[in-house]
Amino acid sequence: MKVLQLRYEPACAHGFHGAGCLQRCSCQNGAACEPATGRCECAAGWTGQDCSTLCESGRWGLACKNPCHCSNGTGSCDPVTGLCTCEPGYTGTHCDQRCPAGMYGEGCQSKCRCQNGAGCDHASGACTCAAGFMGTHCARTCPDGFHGMDCKLSCRCHNGAPCDHVTGLCHCPAGWIGPSCNQRCPEGRHGKGCGLTCRCLNGAACDVATGRCACTPGWAGVHCQEVCPAGRSGPGCVHECTCQNSGRCDPVTGACSCPRGWTGLSCEMECEEGRFGEGCRRPCKCANRGSCDRLSGQCVCPSGWTGPTCEETCPAGQHGLRCGSRCDCENGASCHADTGACRCHPGWRGKRCDKPCLPGQFGAECAQRCTCRQGAPCNHLTGECGCPPGFTGNGCELSTWRPSTPAAANPVVTDDQRMYLVFVCRCRRSPLTFWFNFQSLHVPELMFDRASSCALGGSCSRRVSAFFRSVTECPAGKYGVGCRQDCLCEHNGTCDSVSGACRCTDGFYGPRCEHACPPGFYGLNCQRACHCRNGAGCDPAVGHCLCPPGFHGERCQKGCDAGRFGAGCRARCDCQGGVSCHPTTGQCLCPPGKTGAQCDAGCPAGSYGVGCSLECACANRGRCSPINGKCTCLFGWVGPTCREEGPPQLPSQASAALPPRS
Repeated sequence: MKVLQLRYEPACAHGFHGAGCLQRCSCQNGAACEPATGRCECAAGWTGQDCSTLCESGRWGLACKNPCHCSNGTGSCDPVTGLCTCEPGYTGTHCDQRCPAGMYGEGCQSKCRCQNGAGCDHASGACTCAAGFMGTHCARTCPDGFHGMDCKLSCRCHNGAPCDHVTGLCHCPAGWIGPSCNQRCPEGRHGKGCGLTCRCLNGAACDVATGRCACTPGWAGVHCQEVCPAGRSGPGCVHECTCQNSGRCDPVTGACSCPRGWTGLSCEMECEEGRFGEGCRRPCKCANRGSCDRLSGQCVCPSGWTGPTCEETCPAGQHGLRCGSRCDCENGASCHADTGACRCHPGWRGKRCDKPCLPGQFGAECAQRCTCRQGAPCNHLTGECGCPPGFTGNGCELSTWRPSTPAAANPVVTDDQRMYLVFVCRCRRSPLTFWFNFQSLHVPELMFDRASSCALGGSCSRRVSAFFRSVTECPAGKYGVGCRQDCLCEHNGTCDSVSGACRCTDGFYGPRCEHACPPGFYGLNCQRACHCRNGAGCDPAVGHCLCPPGFHGERCQKGCDAGRFGAGCRARCDCQGGVSCHPTTGQCLCPPGKTGAQCDAGCPAGSYGVGCSLECACANRGRCSPINGKCTCLFGWVGPTCREEGPPQLPSQASAALPPRS
């Protein structure tokens, strides 16, 4: 039997092998080295000559002998332990389970941030938006005009109707119905779903959205139930009438219906000469320059004429306006029917035909010369030489009668061929003296029949001393015996040289001619009526009409022509664009939409109409017409005041308008 002898040799130090343990091991990753040969004994999960290589995918453990059991796409597991390393989005022992809802990423450690029911990718956390939503986290609804998945579908709604961002169904605004909201409410209906009944009257249109009534011209009120009040016209009675002088304003058109005696667009002018009645449509029928009353058509005859149509002259002994003045002529003279001027019979002269022809003259207008021998008297009526019994003087104008009183002894002075006799009335209160100028062939009758000369029961004395005296024409401003009295006549009036009675010039009246003619009258003793129109006064002397500013014409019956104004219509309007001006003041009458002293400026923003006095109602930056206030809406807005949303934008415009994704 052999005896086996064992020899003990000590092991090499770690990391060395071979004879004498002089060789260094090349094993890595914690692998042990066989001391004799230096072969590496790899730790679990490693392989290769020097244990520097991990187990290939799908293997693990010592010598990588064990297969992995992971469902992670690659089948890989931890090469040491064999535990499965799940890819992002997966979990479980074998990585065969997706991340639970609301979690994602490696180890399912991240929380999803998707909103509005969006799906969350278990691996990346990316949101998959539900229909009608968009954005990184699906937090935003589709922009207006789009709907559906990824908001790619265009809405087909009209009249500003929004659509459901999910389904695309149209939500019609008030006043519209139909799948696309393109059908207006039927007549008489308004509101959401056309469920309300309109209450507008008198042909007014009903706003399909609000039910507000748009009144036809001439009506106002919430339901257009009220006729425009006096002075207003047009739709909603918003226009102010311009009718003057009680003219009636048509509530629909604003046109003026002028009352009797007035005409013009605003009834601002009186009827022109020859017209009368409502709107001055009827012609007058007055003759001989007679004017007719502009209200009734009744003729107003000029001085000297009378009758319904002014075709008759004044009756004998009367003259002037309405033949209301008595002729003041003596010795049988007639007077002019208009002026009252006396037409003297042959042999007489003077304003009143109260003076005989001057010595040496006779006949009509005293135009004939006497042919009597020198010193022989000449009859001033017939031109016969020599005087009839009882008369003397060069013109046979003096009486030879003498009263049986001591005064008869006084010599008769006849240097101016005038004789005066004084009679005294015994009045109840005080005596009244009359002077009689005896330049008539009928002096005896006048002298012996004076009882009727005293009024109010007074008696006339025929036994007072009569006297004859010379009367010389007094100088201007003097009168009376010896011309010692001062005349008291004013305004160039002249006084009678005997009595001092004033004879007024045209345009004045009164005992001393101290009064100017009252308004509306002129001429001698202010007996003639003015015929001026439109409040014009007249010259108190000659009757010429003095037109107020804004009128012209012989009787101020015409308004100023277009472009003129002021006194005599001599001033020119200073208005731009052919705008007319006020005939009195010249103020420019600006049309709607214009303002400024010359109507050269447009209405400021936000106002419109006459005088830019109305406020615009356009919303959402809509432009307002300065003339009628009509709104021009910006894109995306509709309606009379631009308060309703318009049709949606095009997809290209919408996408361009979308904010950047977050």
